[in-house]
Amino acid sequence: MALFRTPTRPLFTPHVLHSRQLQNIILIASCLIVLLFFIYHHEQPAPPEILPYQTYPLTDDFTHHTVTDFFPKSVPTGINSTEDICRSFPKHVLSRIQPVLKTGHGDNKERLDAQMDSTSACFTPDELIIFSDLGEDIRNHRAIDILADLPSSHYNATTFKMWGEYLSQKEMQRSGILDTEAQTEHINGWALDKFKFLPMMERAWAMRPNRDFYVFYETDTYIFWDNLFRFLQMYNPDANVYMGSPSPGRRDPKRRDQGTLFANGGPGYIISRGAMKTLLQRTTGLFGEYTDEPLSTKFSYLNHDDECCGDSVLGWAMWEQGIPMHGHFPMFSPYALHEIPFNDQHWCQPLITLHKTSPKDMVDLFSWEFNQRKSDRPLLYSDIWQFHKPGTTPIREDQYNMGKEER
Repeated sequence: MALFRTPTRPLFTPHVLHSRQLQNIILIASCLIVLLFFIYHHEQPAPPEILPYQTYPLTDDFTHHTVTDFFPKSVPTGINSTEDICRSFPKHVLSRIQPVLKTGHGDNKERLDAQMDSTSACFTPDELIIFSDLGEDIRNHRAIDILADLPSSHYNATTFKMWGEYLSQKEMQRSGILDTEAQTEHINGWALDKFKFLPMMERAWAMRPNRDFYVFYETDTYIFWDNLFRFLQMYNPDANVYMGSPSPGRRDPKRRDQGTLFANGGPGYIISRGAMKTLLQRTTGLFGEYTDEPLSTKFSYLNHDDECCGDSVLGWAMWEQGIPMHGHFPMFSPYALHEIPFNDQHWCQPLITLHKTSPKDMVDLFSWEFNQRKSDRPLLYSDIWQFHKPGTTPIREDQYNMGKEER
């Protein structure tokens, strides 16, 4: 006979706790309390950083001294032929700076001719890249159909109805009815334009990798190349440089609804080697395989019919990759030449690009700029008052005097 009997339940335990169901409830509640304790005391992730973007003139970018790459620095007056003008163009710079012209088959032919006779006149086919929505010859250059190699996801989605216009244009080319009334009625070149921006980045890098800077511009963009080359001397090409004329873009809900900027495509924009690498980078797996899509596919969802512009899409892709836009206004100008508001903000600033330039003004500016190269300093807005016809733009007396003193 056992001297002691083993108790069947713990001593001094209230009878109510002997219920198995209640014990389970207590156990679960205890676990939840411990879990909530750890969740509460665990360090919360910091909110996404507000990315800085900058609009000129928050800093003075012209405290540096620059030297022209053009030779000769001073030229005889009255020399206006394209051959004479291009003879002074610094071709060696084009080994570092890549010009990229964007156009379309439906673009204004007079404007395209003026572009090829002015801003793009000094480039050989090996120096200038031309992207379009149709492969064709432009003078002695070959325009590349930048849309031809995009995957079917770009035109199978129901939100991309405008893509059908591109396919129709290709069919018209095959059928020999391009440049007829049928094209005018059915092809909206502007609708196709937004599809070009992302694949342009990929193709420009593939064709001319590791250039210091890529200069993207359009048929009505006039570029003062000497000023632009001087300007880029002040920037590190391996930094994330994305700049041009700032336009308001999307708001970022992940960064406290922060507003963003994108570079307006009309006045042209600059992307550095560093920014191109950041933009085009893709993640890889253990064995080196890509685990995400290329740029034009990754952000193709933005190119729906309700999206107005490809430059806005590019700006958002840049932002998503951590590259804020650096706005340089008024140096990259969205104004047409005879619509520039000559005020204190413009008068003493260097000219880099103009937008919506008429064909006549583009050709005339080309000769005029060449004959203005009298000294080793960049052209300023105050210089182009000579180019204006009397009465086309009001100039205040204090601005006029400021211009004379500056010169």
